[in-house]
Amino acid sequence: KSTYMVVDCGGESSGALCGSTFVDQRFVSFVKTLIGDTAMELLKVNHPSQYHFMIQEFCSNVKIPFTGEKASYKPYQFSILRRTSDEFVYQATGVERLHTISDKWSFKLEFDTVLSFFDPVIDEIIELIEAQLSSVVDLSAIFLVGGFSESLYLQKRIKRAIKGRVDNFIVPISPELSILNGACKYGLNMNVVQSRILKWTYGVKNHRDWKQGDPPSRNTRGLIYVFQSIATKGDEVFMEQKFRHKIFSIPGQDIMDIEIYCTKKNGAVYCDEPEMVYLGEVNVQLFDNSLGIPLCISMHFGQMELIATVTNEENGYMYKKAFQFYVEFFPYYI
Repeated sequence: KSTYMVVDCGGESSGALCGSTFVDQRFVSFVKTLIGDTAMELLKVNHPSQYHFMIQEFCSNVKIPFTGEKASYKPYQFSILRRTSDEFVYQATGVERLHTISDKWSFKLEFDTVLSFFDPVIDEIIELIEAQLSSVVDLSAIFLVGGFSESLYLQKRIKRAIKGRVDNFIVPISPELSILNGACKYGLNMNVVQSRILKWTYGVKNHRDWKQGDPPSRNTRGLIYVFQSIATKGDEVFMEQKFRHKIFSIPGQDIMDIEIYCTKKNGAVYCDEPEMVYLGEVNVQLFDNSLGIPLCISMHFGQMELIATVTNEENGYMYKKAFQFYVEFFPYYI
């Protein structure tokens, strides 16, 4: 009988603060010491695309290629101002022109600095491995999976730590997809998975009468549009189970577009909140809608899709549409 260990080095999936995102966080903390807390917060909140570009630039040009070999390392030149505006710089520093800003906004990442991003994170990963090795006899192999497994420096450090104790050290061709692929194969086996736990709340855009105390800006001809949850985060979902809710059309409508949303936020009220994700809509044809028609909405979570069905309770007509999950909504992440 063979015994093996799977070391998942995904973004934040390790048993301690040692996924690859913590390397990113150390890089961000380093930049923050150069440009200041105010500038970093403004960049993150008011210019999120530029903030994420900065991290992506670090990952592509520094984190992934880093081998831990000083002789082969070439310092990478960073310029925080490359994709920022005069307006942002003025907000962050009070200085009106980019060229007057300190050299701290343009810098090189030297070898020792990058090493300081990696070593504390990798040290924790190795500590976790050591803790498992101490309780296992005759371990046949260690499998390294997850996005951070692509790091040559991480691989080198682990090989050095287990040398002479484990014969086989294996990194799959696409380590970042290993967990997802396994979850797909496991999750699609209906004999194995009988239920799942929702990690998102799913619902629709609905309306009700606007009343005193509601935001005046949301008063639309006496109505207010709100998020109506149907399946709630934390609910256990069994195979073939359906979640239902009844709504009413607005009198006089010929067609009603029922918008489907999901969110991780607890107690979401409106569909335009930042945490909301728009999945799509179901188009419902209405007949003789002078008084408003009762519509029953049901949601069914299939193997790879969310199926929304709207039933006109007056004539029995049904309108159905399937919405594909994003990667993060896939079976084990719904």
